[in-house]
Amino acid sequence: MPRILKINNVNLPCFTPQEADRIPNIMLGKNCRIHTNMLLKCEPKYSKLINDNTMGALDNYAEHEKMDIYITPLENDMFNDLKVSVFKKGHKDSVFPINIPQNPKEIPEFFKELYTKIHESMHTSKETPIAPKVKKSQWKKFTTYIDNAVDRIQQARFARLRKIAEKHQNNSIAKLLADTLAEIHYGPF
Repeated sequence: MPRILKINNVNLPCFTPQEADRIPNIMLGKNCRIHTNMLLKCEPKYSKLINDNTMGALDNYAEHEKMDIYITPLENDMFNDLKVSVFKKGHKDSVFPINIPQNPKEIPEFFKELYTKIHESMHTSKETPIAPKVKKSQWKKFTTYIDNAVDRIQQARFARLRKIAEKHQNNSIAKLLADTLAEIHYGPF
């Protein structure tokens, strides 16, 4: 938790060196779409895999897709080594853990897994288009239009029932049927 220093009515956050090392302020790649922190940069087992040379293709992909990728070490996690967060405007943010390979033969599989997880997090198999936002005034007009259409349909049905009743006034069965339907729709007289 940063402490706040107040100098001449200006509040400045003051971080300890350990807190400052955890802030993802180091950008990798030509387009600077991959962010990491000083802890990852200083640790040799992480820095040999996550650096400017190895993240060039991922940085180009992130620039093409207009996404930001944050790769930070998980210090207190027993099972996973890195946390990868993917942010893209208009999509659900994705966060997933990933492990560093133990031997050099697994390094290509590590990069393949990293790239596929990032791609799948933004392009799910069931992509749903983003629904356009409807202005409230247009929504109110639409609901009013539907309500009016339903009212017109009901009035037309009632008019047909009245015509049947008027046409068959002498016929007692038709009159009983018309009265029953009118009572169901209009309520008791």
